[in-house]
Amino acid sequence: MLTKPSAVPSATTVSAPASPDAAYAALDRWVDAHFDAEVRFLQELVRVPTDTPPGDNAPHAERTAELLAAMGLQAERFAVPAEVAHAHGLQSITNLIVRQRFGPDGPVIALNAHGDVVPPGEGWTHDPTAARSRAASFLGAPAR
Repeated sequence: MLTKPSAVPSATTVSAPASPDAAYAALDRWVDAHFDAEVRFLQELVRVPTDTPPGDNAPHAERTAELLAAMGLQAERFAVPAEVAHAHGLQSITNLIVRQRFGPDGPVIALNAHGDVVPPGEGWTHDPTAARSRAASFLGAPAR
């Protein structure tokens, strides 16, 4: 089960650092402290096939939205009409927008990413959607 990190950084959990170096150091500490949760999050994403073709990407968007919700982030879902998806060689696609406001008058950060990948091809010695980690490597077709 994927659990929420102790806190998603926000105006209430991160105070303004004194300098850019201090900001980077604070971010590095937060990433290091939540590394295992970050790897589990990525593993969950890699486990949902998004090979294009065939381009059935809506299930990946739904899983992504579920995982983000578990971290306290709300994803707005925008399903692409089936006829538009089909006209572009896809079975399904849903776009997500996640916004995080930093402070009452602070900036809003929006996440922009994609989840589709080319088919894994031949030669894999393990399931390309198994999302295994080994030493300093992350193994999985979407992690290429």
